[in-house]
Amino acid sequence: MHVPPQYSLVFSNWFFDSLTLGGKIVFVFDLPNGKSLKRFGATKTFLGPVADETQIQINLFNDEKQICTLFAVYYTPRTIESLLRNVGFREIQWYRPIISKEGIERLGHDFWKGYIDDPELGYVVAER
Repeated sequence: MHVPPQYSLVFSNWFFDSLTLGGKIVFVFDLPNGKSLKRFGATKTFLGPVADETQIQINLFNDEKQICTLFAVYYTPRTIESLLRNVGFREIQWYRPIISKEGIERLGHDFWKGYIDDPELGYVVAER
């Protein structure tokens, strides 16, 4: 497994040190898999091999119109968990997004098919 760069360790330590015992923090991670989620508002493209530290280009859309481009760095879920445990987080739980009642009412069930199964986002709750 590749060791994350030093800045990830520094940020993780900072978050950990900011919490009291039993305190929790929520992280959101991009976990692209190559499929287009443009209809949900984003496309994510690896700018290199699918491996730790590869840059991801994230294009955000509103009604099919591109509104901005962001860049992120990819880490595998295994590396993310390892980093969090190494700085001292004792409980780490992964979650998938939940579609709100308002989202279903506004866009319908059919619109959201496939999103919950593979949203390309990972929500992590880590407890000190």
